[in-house]
Amino acid sequence: MAQYLAMPNASNEVVEVAVASGIKTVLQVKPVTKDLVVCGWTISADGAAAGAPIQVELIDVDVAATVTTLTPILWENEDATAALAVGGTSATGYNASAEGSITASRLLDACELGPDGGLYTIWFPRPPKLAAARFLRIRCRYSAAAPNVLPGIWFDEV
Repeated sequence: MAQYLAMPNASNEVVEVAVASGIKTVLQVKPVTKDLVVCGWTISADGAAAGAPIQVELIDVDVAATVTTLTPILWENEDATAALAVGGTSATGYNASAEGSITASRLLDACELGPDGGLYTIWFPRPPKLAAARFLRIRCRYSAAAPNVLPGIWFDEV
């Protein structure tokens, strides 16, 4: 069994994603040839000002957002096999510049996160599963000055 972590990073450092007014995909994982099991997910915010909460959703959708490419890292993997959910502008990545037109979706979890420094993390006792043709996204909806968030998804490929 192998687990992977998709979290925005560059040059061995985490990368925060600015949340714009409206809805924005901050992290997307696309299973390629194997189904994906969502072990857990997390998101934190670093804004300095209190205000309305950021609405956050973990959602399974049918189309890709256009994202900055991201390669998932090994989290727990005995044989050091790389994830099949590889990075790409319409595959696995973060900081969407376009959302795409979603026609079918399934909400897996949601939370409200304080823009002035909140944290949400969950490990699923019965992990949801996504088919290889789907896209798993963490999306944020916000209506004020843009805080930064740090999203992450732990997953397995089966």
